[in-house]
Amino acid sequence: MKYDSKWRYFFIFLKILSLTFRMLSINYDSRLFVTEEENVYSFGHNEDITQHVLGYIKDPKILFNLSQVNKLIRNTISIEMVITACMMSGGRTLQSMINLQPSIRRKIIRVPSALRLLYVCNLNRCEFCGNEQTKTGHVKRNAKPRYIREAWGCVFPCWTCLTKIRDSSISQNWRYPCLTRAWHRQPLPNGKKLYDREPEMNYENNQQIYNHIFSHPQVASYVYGDQINDGANGWEILWSFPMKDKFGEYISPLITYEDIDPLVRYLKTPHNLGVSHYLKHNIPVTSSTTEYETFINTFNVMVAKGCITQQRQKNERLQQINFHRRVNKIERAVQSIALIIRYVNRQYLEPLRRNFISRTSYEDVVLLVQRLLLCYSEVHQVHRKHCIEYNTGNYDVDRQLMHLLESVILKPNITKSEAQKYAIKVFKSWIETMWAQGFVCALYEENTVNLRNDFQLNRWPTIRRQASSRHHLGRRWRDTHERRT
Repeated sequence: MKYDSKWRYFFIFLKILSLTFRMLSINYDSRLFVTEEENVYSFGHNEDITQHVLGYIKDPKILFNLSQVNKLIRNTISIEMVITACMMSGGRTLQSMINLQPSIRRKIIRVPSALRLLYVCNLNRCEFCGNEQTKTGHVKRNAKPRYIREAWGCVFPCWTCLTKIRDSSISQNWRYPCLTRAWHRQPLPNGKKLYDREPEMNYENNQQIYNHIFSHPQVASYVYGDQINDGANGWEILWSFPMKDKFGEYISPLITYEDIDPLVRYLKTPHNLGVSHYLKHNIPVTSSTTEYETFINTFNVMVAKGCITQQRQKNERLQQINFHRRVNKIERAVQSIALIIRYVNRQYLEPLRRNFISRTSYEDVVLLVQRLLLCYSEVHQVHRKHCIEYNTGNYDVDRQLMHLLESVILKPNITKSEAQKYAIKVFKSWIETMWAQGFVCALYEENTVNLRNDFQLNRWPTIRRQASSRHHLGRRWRDTHERRT
């Protein structure tokens, strides 16, 4: 009987456990159903809402990060969104668009896809070698590219990959170990073989055809070298071979080094239709006229706003630099004044002690001059001439102090010997002229003749100036701050 009771309780426990799991599964399914229903009207799951939100993003870095979320967002990003974001962000992305626009306008490259353009504009290193140190003997890494180069379209190579023969670890998937290649118009000296060019394809035999090809606006070739007999340059720099990125999209110009000989053979045939016809029908995956017009129209609309953004960023950056310099100058000026105060003591001013009747009065004046030099205020406004100004409550004393320490404030880098000379000059000026200029409010407590003991940084009490103003010499200074707006 006792055994049966145990089993009965065990079965009851199992039944309760099964009911609990069933309730949890029902709640989980209902929660999933609600989530899917809400996702239909949320960002990243609804195409219209996603497109509307992406249109407000003006930062290519944020747009690139969002493209990694799901497939719907990647398909929603258009070339207009990418161009707008790149040009409105200013900086190197704006310069990349400016450099890419002539290649699109001349149709020497295929119009890049939105994701390809977004990817290249967010790169910080060479997309081919990553600016890694290679076995070419260079101790340092080659320089990183800053933006898309104007010559070759929507690619992001470093100068070394673009102009030098690269190591096999980098160029193992290339048909030629350099991204560009020189096409020679005449054979090399001393009878050297000029690559694998056939004799009937020489420049001397097809001079007009070659000149027509290299002068065509859709051919990305750049002259180099000294002029030869017919006035043309010795070399033409071309992209080496047709190239695709890791996603299978063509990134090289329409005409490469490998396309020159087939194009010449085509132009030598009778009744040929020219270079443009060859580019349209014999080059794989060419862009349509609508794609070129979309890119150019979007660029023309956003170029003015992008330049304004870039100018604003330049001004803000310049203001930050000037403010940083101002703060550093204030720090150096305060250190210079502190060094001067260090030499305002009995040991260094002992030769001037004969001007005082007693040692007590001499020590009081030394202490008073030290506190007088502390009555400065920092001026952070960049347009102001002085980074430090004195505000003792006495205009004549302030003017004399600024005159004595002007060279220290304008060029606040002094040595110990110079600081000692300035200390003697300020102390001597005080005992000769300054003390007779009137009451110095900042040195004394309010309505008393006791020296102040609290000197908080840039927090002086509200005082009434006792000397004549700058514009009304001879008249007493009058407080008019209540009438000023």
